This record gives sequence, structure tokens and C-alpha cells, in this order.
Amino acid sequence: MKETLPRLIALKRLTTAESLSANSTLAALHEKEKRLRANLTNLNAQKRLAAQSKDAAAIAGAHIRWQKWADEKRAVINVELAAILGQKAAARAKAKRAFGKDQALSALVDRETKLKNEWLERRLD
Repeated sequence: MKETLPRLIALKRLTTAESLSANSTLAALHEKEKRLRANLTNLNAQKRLAAQSKDAAAIAGAHIRWQKWADEKRAVINVELAAILGQKAAARAKAKRAFGKDQALSALVDRETKLKNEWLERRLD
């Protein structure tokens, strides 16, 4: 019993660090996803505004070239977004596992601490 608790506490530190790292990775991917979704929203809004415009650039054909560029840009963003969503799913699974390990170790440390305290109380009596 003397050796078990310090080992569990050391392992708990590792699982806590692993859980924090996994959550940090997940948060970074979430921020990238938000940025890409905002880029898509802005691009779509600009495309709607350009479609409503009746200026000389639209008449001269620049509007059509810009629409083509916007469509290509949207395709690139969607590919990046799909990749981020795949990475995010894997990161979420890793974060769940890390959290589960951390919670399990917390329960073990609590149980071992309780057992050690009971053992010490019995020795003092």
C-alpha cells in the first residue's frame, strides 16, 4: 500500500497532462474550423452582393471572372474544412479517452487515499 499511492499520483499527473493536451489540440482545431466557416460566410455574402451589383465591372466581364475565382476559393476552403473536421473527430475521440483515463485515475487515487487513511487510523488505535 505504501508504494501504490505515489505511483497512482504520478500516473494521475500524466493522465491530467494528456487530457489537457488533447483538449488544447481540440480547441485549436475548433478555432480553425470557425475561421474557415467565417471565410465561407464572407465569401458567400460578397458573391451575393456582386450578383446584385449593376456596375461597369460586371458589364465588362470582371464580375464573371470574380465569380469563377470565388467558386474556386470556396472549393479550396471546403476541402480544408473537410480535413479539419476529420482531424477534429479524431481529436475528439482522443480527448474523450484521455478524459476517461484521467477520471479513472482520480477515482483510484481517491480510493487508495481513503484505504491508506483507514489503515493508518487502525494502526493508531
